[in-house]
Amino acid sequence: FFFLMIRRPPRSTLFPSTTLFRSERNASTVLEIARSLYSEFTTNVFASSNGVDGTAAWGSQEQVAGYFNAKIYNFSKQIEPAVEFASANVREDSSSVKCLNLLAALLIKRGEQKTEAGSSALDDFRTAKSLLLKSRSLDQELSTTRRLFAELYLANKKWMKAEGSLSEARDGRPLDPRVYVDLTRLHRSRYQKWGFETEGELLEHAIYLNPAFIDAYLRLADYHKLKRRQDLAIQRLQQALSINPNHVEALMMLGSTYVTEKRTLEALQLYERVLNLEPKNSDVYYNLGIVYYYDKDYENAIMSFEHALTLDDHLDSHLYLAYIYELKGETDRAVSYLRARIRKRKGDDDRFAEEARKHLF
Repeated sequence: FFFLMIRRPPRSTLFPSTTLFRSERNASTVLEIARSLYSEFTTNVFASSNGVDGTAAWGSQEQVAGYFNAKIYNFSKQIEPAVEFASANVREDSSSVKCLNLLAALLIKRGEQKTEAGSSALDDFRTAKSLLLKSRSLDQELSTTRRLFAELYLANKKWMKAEGSLSEARDGRPLDPRVYVDLTRLHRSRYQKWGFETEGELLEHAIYLNPAFIDAYLRLADYHKLKRRQDLAIQRLQQALSINPNHVEALMMLGSTYVTEKRTLEALQLYERVLNLEPKNSDVYYNLGIVYYYDKDYENAIMSFEHALTLDDHLDSHLYLAYIYELKGETDRAVSYLRARIRKRKGDDDRFAEEARKHLF
């Protein structure tokens, strides 16, 4: 099953307006942000008290507002306004390591999204590198900068440099759970020297360091799914949802896992919850289409896939619509959907476009 997990929460007016708290989804987002910022703050304070890295100065009130706005938009999966707020902060004060690093992190994230979509991310990665070099010149001992360098190298598949930066980041701040999550992107031979044999052990350690770190739970669930340990994947996803019951990615992952386990009714209930939170989430309609497709309910599958296309031209819906119309004997419509998917190829490694090409020819 080719499930997708994540997309956009609804837009809202952000800090300092109270409209952010008016929906259940946004309230959960705020709580998640609060946990993240509290973790960031306490980690910095603990490290500082032990003579490691001090906490960077927050700056002016406007800078604090911009920083929080960027964080909120980032947690809401709205990368463009997050970059805008972070960029404004850097323009106001280009000597703030905290602001430089936040903008660099957002540009790395946006660059990875562009790469996944088959677009060029060169400008974002170049700017991120420039920002991190500036951060390092201002405070060479800041381990967060080293970790972000590692994430930049990981995004560009420079594994040896990524390993070196993560090693430095771990030496500087061994209690930062994000370091251990980033290490999972390397080959196991590169982290075994620290006593970790598997990705699972690294992710368990990240959760031990920060029991509210939802990203670690999701990655650990995905790790268990790849190992065909569906029960453990479900357990970890349920733990993530106990931290934030409205975490969309966790709900989507749990739904796809339930489908794999033939717990279709429970999966549909989860997708309904996601639609209540995000009515315009095209990935939910795509996943619903897959559920109906394998249940041979082709009419509902068609409606779901077509709605996903209407929302944001959800690429892989083209492929499944081609399959359905082929089964229905409507060859011309099947061919048109296959050609549309091939035409929208995201890159050389787009396996869905390649599947459409093979099916057509």
